[in-house]
Amino acid sequence: VFGLLAAAANPNVEVYIVEPDPVNIAHIRKNIAINNLKNAFAIEAAVSDRDGTVSFTRSDGGTSGVISKDATTSQVPCLSIDAWCERHKKRPILIKCDIEGAEYRALLGMKKLLQESHDLNILFELHYNFLKRFGDTEEDIWALLKGYDYQALWLDKDEFNEHYWIFRQGSLLK
Repeated sequence: VFGLLAAAANPNVEVYIVEPDPVNIAHIRKNIAINNLKNAFAIEAAVSDRDGTVSFTRSDGGTSGVISKDATTSQVPCLSIDAWCERHKKRPILIKCDIEGAEYRALLGMKKLLQESHDLNILFELHYNFLKRFGDTEEDIWALLKGYDYQALWLDKDEFNEHYWIFRQGSLLK
């Protein structure tokens, strides 16, 4: 929904929505077509620290699909943000990250972007209860971001996650 709204509100900006769940990606593509969003593009993949494939436990739509270590689940393509940006010659200024516990993996896959982009902002959903699926911790995330001079503005918290605005000093979107 956020990507679709961003595309509708900003017709001169390209919006790329990355989603591995086939039910969700079908809804996204349908909404792009229904709303005639020429600047919105759907990519059927998971985001991680590398390009390739990952095991993915699918949902019936909604928010419960997750990257899994169980090899008997579905295999889906995955991409790193750095590799995708390099292949497509893109330099995002805003990323919304909501990936059910694989947040650290996604950040590892965008180290080059984090280092080189001084105007990058990330709307970051931290699923602190799901990080352990990958052996990661909140401390890993904050240390990595701090190492690239990023700061976090806490937005809110519920029983499953916290929301942050991640930015470098002077790079807040106006």
